[in-house]
Amino acid sequence: GYGLETLLFIRQHCDVPIIMLSDNYDPASLVDALAMGADDYVTKPFSVKEFTARVLAKLRRSCMGTSLMKTRFGNPQSGLLDWNRQNEGTAEVTEKRPFIMAVDDEPAILMILKRILHSAGFEVVTAPDGNTALELFRKREPDMVLLDIMMPGLDGFQVLNRIRQQ
Repeated sequence: GYGLETLLFIRQHCDVPIIMLSDNYDPASLVDALAMGADDYVTKPFSVKEFTARVLAKLRRSCMGTSLMKTRFGNPQSGLLDWNRQNEGTAEVTEKRPFIMAVDDEPAILMILKRILHSAGFEVVTAPDGNTALELFRKREPDMVLLDIMMPGLDGFQVLNRIRQQ
């Protein structure tokens, strides 16, 4: 479909990890999304521990080819939470925390994502729709995007396409 073609196009132009969020588990869509370049596919509702582990794993994989993960986010072996506890109160914590953008049209989902990710030590910005996400992306490129697939107005795939064109 159109969305998967857009994902393939995006993946060819940008390496920011992309985790697609969906309200429905559809095995065919999951396989297609992964085959076309999505880094992961998470179905709502999700386990907090599993979700957090998936986010950390994707960030590690996107940065582990070099020492970028360690340089930017502390020691990846000890985990982000341990690193944040060790550096609590220092000026470097806010500069080095991974910056994640969560985009979803459901306010309750955004609130949950923000709480989960913030408590895990991430810096989080939320957007309730595609246009807001694009405005925020122009101001500061995130380390990862969590993007709802089905949204009114611009859907997740359209948002990704426009981000890549900037």
